[in-house]
Amino acid sequence: MKKWLSLFFCLFLSLQSVHAQADESTAHGPIGMDQAKLQTVARNIFNMSQVMTEKFLVADAIGLSFYIMRYMAEIGEYTLVNKDINALIVAFEKITKKEASPETKDFLAQVQSVDFGIRRGKFYARVNTFNGSEGAVIPIHKLSTEEDSSVEEIVEVRVKDKAELYFTEIEGADALEELKNFVIKKVHFIWPTAILASALNQVHPDLKKVIGTYVSSAKRPAPPLNIEMEGVSVLVKTSTILKDINFEFDRSVFMPGIVIGDNQPVPSLMMSGKSGLIKLKVSVDQ
Repeated sequence: MKKWLSLFFCLFLSLQSVHAQADESTAHGPIGMDQAKLQTVARNIFNMSQVMTEKFLVADAIGLSFYIMRYMAEIGEYTLVNKDINALIVAFEKITKKEASPETKDFLAQVQSVDFGIRRGKFYARVNTFNGSEGAVIPIHKLSTEEDSSVEEIVEVRVKDKAELYFTEIEGADALEELKNFVIKKVHFIWPTAILASALNQVHPDLKKVIGTYVSSAKRPAPPLNIEMEGVSVLVKTSTILKDINFEFDRSVFMPGIVIGDNQPVPSLMMSGKSGLIKLKVSVDQ
């Protein structure tokens, strides 16, 4: 845990001394975090790193990345450029003793910088990409394995230039109850086929079974996290008359440490999106 504490301390200390240059990380105001908060940040990230699973590693890794971004936004108003983002990734790999996936590194190679701070009263991150028109593309090319599925292939995830993420920790009875309903409740739409209904509600059954126990438990490595998203989309090929559908993600929730039964892992990340009147809910199961 001390290594996480040192990493965040060095991050905001170094930002205090940089100057405004296009290729350098830049502080736009006061940078800092008191010792008590740094301890909480280090403890939460350490705890989350300890409960990451191999079975749902993608969900856990993305969720942990969201949480780290949320904490980085709390440090202050600043811009972190590509070379410093990559330096932090190397530091995270050394601390967790786990190497970032090739997909993660390929994605970060397309990110020019990330702006952190507070917007709309929430911790915030904006992703600036090298390619302003295409954004950052994450190839998926996952073919459906279900014989009757109307979804043929998940093609790619795209993060537009200047995509925005807003982070809120989910705490309190009302917020936790809303989280439970978000996981359990199916999306509604007007469409005369049960096959498409199944395709648009792809939430892991174990996640639905255990969410009630999870929100009522006092033993979580960190509070669940809500992420509002603008500019993140997924392209899906279907066998319906709609053919290709581009869903714009609007929300994600990360539930660190969620398990079922005898500590068996459950997908910790779930997302929702829409394309016109059609909505989508999906847990990250790979």
